[in-house]
This record gives sequence, C-alpha cells and structure tokens, in this order.
Amino acid sequence: MSGKRKVSRVAAVIGVVLAGTYGLAVAHGWGRHRGGPGGGHMFLLARAAGVDHAKIHAAFMGDANLKTDFGALRRAHQSLMKCLASGGACDPQISAYASAQHDLTVEKMTVWESLFKSAPNTKQSTAVLTQMQQMAQQRHALYGKIFGSKASSGAPDAPPVE
Repeated sequence: MSGKRKVSRVAAVIGVVLAGTYGLAVAHGWGRHRGGPGGGHMFLLARAAGVDHAKIHAAFMGDANLKTDFGALRRAHQSLMKCLASGGACDPQISAYASAQHDLTVEKMTVWESLFKSAPNTKQSTAVLTQMQQMAQQRHALYGKIFGSKASSGAPDAPPVE
C-alpha cells in the first residue's frame, strides 16, 4: 500500500507544479509582448492620460500602414529563418529584417504620438511614467540584492526596498 501512496503523492505534486506553471504562463500572456516596444507601458500611459480604450483600438486597427508593416516583417522573418537554417550568408536577409522591424516600430510610435497629442491629461501620464521608472529602479536594486548583480552593487540610484 505504501507504494501506491508514494505514486499518488508524486502524481499530486506533479499536478500542482503543472497547474502552477500553466497559471503563470496564462497570467503572463504565454510570453508574448504587448504591442511591441513598450506596447503595454504605452497603453497604461495613454489610459492615465485619459485616452479611451476604444480610441486606442480604433487608432491601431485603422492604420493601414501597420498592416503593411506587419506583413513585411512577417515575410522578412520567414526569409531570414530559411537563410539561417540553410547555413548560408544571410546579410541581406538580416538587413531586410532589421529594416522591417524599424519601419514597424516607427509606425507604432507614430500612432502613439497622435494619440498622446490629443490626450486630455498628459500631466497624469507623465506622473505615472515617473512612478514606473522609480519602480523599475527599485526592482533592479532588489534583483541585485537577491542575485548579487555587479550592476547594482554600487548603484545609489534606487531607494532601498523595505
């Protein structure tokens, strides 16, 4: 009977670990980035500035250049992956991919710029940005304490976390 108990306990522990891992993966969006460079932060700042979610959605969905740039990035990525997998010289594909990423980023930031220009409360978004930067410094200092990072060993830029 003790063998069955051990198997049951091991199965239960494995189940708990898998459930926890699944929960974390779902909570973090399966590792996806939200909206590219700074997309999640930009959304938060726009909302703090008083820009409605529907307006943000409409601005991004209505931009035809974004759709074109996403398609170009997808094609450039596929071409680069094929070249890398073949073991050939991939300089042209790397340049095309970097260029497509640049074009997409510029277009996204242009959309964000237009949204912030019409935002009713940019002072609030500036205050939120300052708080986010302070929190990032505190997180960096905390990680340095935990992991012994050389970057934070002499960095007085973050207040102590209590």
